[in-house]
Amino acid sequence: MKKLLTLLFFMPLFMACSSTPDDPTEDPTGQNPEDKEETVDITNDLCDGSRFIKREFKDYSTPLSGPYKAVMTQREYSFSNDGTGKLVTYVAESTPRGYTQSTTSFSWSATDKKPVSLKVSVEDGESFTLTDVEIAEGKLTSEDEDLSKEMTIDKVLEKSDVKSYSVDMAWSKSTASMPPYMICLEVSPVRLNVKTDDGNVTYITREYGYQAVEIAMPCYQENWGPMEYWDSYIYACVDTESAYYPYSFCDIVAEKEEKPFSEDGKMYFYIGSFSKDTQSFSMIEKNKEYELE
Repeated sequence: MKKLLTLLFFMPLFMACSSTPDDPTEDPTGQNPEDKEETVDITNDLCDGSRFIKREFKDYSTPLSGPYKAVMTQREYSFSNDGTGKLVTYVAESTPRGYTQSTTSFSWSATDKKPVSLKVSVEDGESFTLTDVEIAEGKLTSEDEDLSKEMTIDKVLEKSDVKSYSVDMAWSKSTASMPPYMICLEVSPVRLNVKTDDGNVTYITREYGYQAVEIAMPCYQENWGPMEYWDSYIYACVDTESAYYPYSFCDIVAEKEEKPFSEDGKMYFYIGSFSKDTQSFSMIEKNKEYELE
């Protein structure tokens, strides 16, 4: 009887001990944790107020400025947490306004396992799916196409916010084709790239869309004499209060006085100067990063 009681006492203890797996990382279901699918949620990266932008380019050239690329279509996707979004589309045209603008809504959904698929259904019936989607380092990459991730800026930045800026453009000195035949800067469509600690943004010039334009240098004329010029500063100017394009566009302007970085809702990025004595231009290098002075 004593042996039987002893055996009964140790049996539950043995069973309890043997039910604990030797490997603390072992899944009770018997599945290896390394074999489980990783859950991925791209919602926060999609819906942080940024715009995901697709630009379509076309090659052009002028006899003076040479070859350049112009943005023919720009599509800006803004995603919301509720599975909806807004698509703004700009299409280049040869007019003073430069680009037509249209806005429509879309719905979206994304899978939560790698490789991530992102489906977008636009209101007019267009839909597409991007596969193997990742969002990092200022862009959305996929097997199908890449979109740049850019800030939405509706107010003037602080000068200290700007880490650097650069411009992609072609330019040349020219003379206006009509009287009084002023000295001009012929400049291709410009892309102004601005980097900040919170992200990046690219502005494109607006007027006449894909065409190169002439910017007349500030000048005056006395008693029908020859044109007299001022030393001038040339800027890529972003107008955050523009009635048409508050987020996406800039203009090239020539000023006879040096401008502060911000003034009256506008941001001025220095890109060159004009000398009245030599009647020549000095422009910053293409695609080289500069800091604000």
